[in-house]
Parts: sequence; structure tokens; C-alpha cells
Amino acid sequence: MSLLYSTEFCENDETWINETTPDQEDINLWLKSRINDSIKVLHIGTGSSSVATMFSKKIKLIDSVTVVKSEKINADDLKLQNYETFLLDKYSDSLNNLPNRYNYILDNNITSYAKCLEDVVKLFKSYFYLLERDGSIISHVNGLHYKYLGSNSQVNCLKSLEKLVKNLRATLTLEGDIIKIKKNI
Repeated sequence: MSLLYSTEFCENDETWINETTPDQEDINLWLKSRINDSIKVLHIGTGSSSVATMFSKKIKLIDSVTVVKSEKINADDLKLQNYETFLLDKYSDSLNNLPNRYNYILDNNITSYAKCLEDVVKLFKSYFYLLERDGSIISHVNGLHYKYLGSNSQVNCLKSLEKLVKNLRATLTLEGDIIKIKKNI
């Protein structure tokens, strides 16, 4: 069995370029009440660039990461101020080479196409490295529901994520469907 979302699936799916998913809309709404001109955001999964189009003029900067070449092209074509898009995999070692530290890392599908638990642990270590001291990882509960190819059953990863976050000395809180993860200092 393999996960429905794979790197190859994400690289070839252009659905997210044209429309914002409901879970990303929820994250955008959550972020809207927390922004100011000193906020720095890393958006994982560029999608339709909705984060950038909503907030680029209102915050210090937005960096975005995607594995989808056409998402990067679309984002670059927008020519928004304070917005830069990087073509790289969130599970790659290159993620730690991003040029900024962030108040918020937005990833609505936080465990998408992870091949194993070690990938997720590595991802969290990268995210914690990229966060400002008081920063938070923001996700959505919808991103934790997976169907395996060839199966009708869904897997909910929230309980596993809670255990993992606790083991990484961080705190997970739910604000409605929004997941907020903060490194304990």
C-alpha cells in the first residue's frame, strides 16, 4: 500500500494553483487576526499563492516552498512584494538553507507524502530550526486524514502527531480545526 499523496502526485497535480483549499482558507483566516508589519511567514506548499496575495503588503516577508514547478512559475509571475518562492522538497536537507527565520510556518498537510516517521521527525527539526524563538507551526486537522491507494479506510494521524510533538519537547494545541505547534523553550 502507498499513500495517496506522493511526491510524484504533488509534482504533477496543478489543482492547487487555481483554487485555495478549504483548509488553507481556514489557516488564512486564522493568520489574518495575527499579522503585523514585522511578521515573517514560511508557507509550505505554495498552491494558489493565497497567503501571499492576502498578506504580502501587510507583513515583513513571505517565503514559500513547493515541489510543483508550475506553482513556482505562477507565484513568480505575480511579482508580489516581500514574496519569494523556492522550488524544493520540505523533506530535503536544503530546507534548512532558507535565508530567513519565521514567526509562522504554515503547512496545511504537515505529514503529506512522508515515507516514514523519520521523515516527519526530520521535518519538525527543520521547522524548529527555521522558527523564531517565539514562532509556531500552523497546520490543519484536514491535513492529517489520509486514504491509502486501493483502500476505502482513512487514517487520522492527530493522536500520533500529538505523541510525536510531545516527544520533541513541543506543545500542540487545537484552535478549532487549526493545529498550533510551539517548541517548548
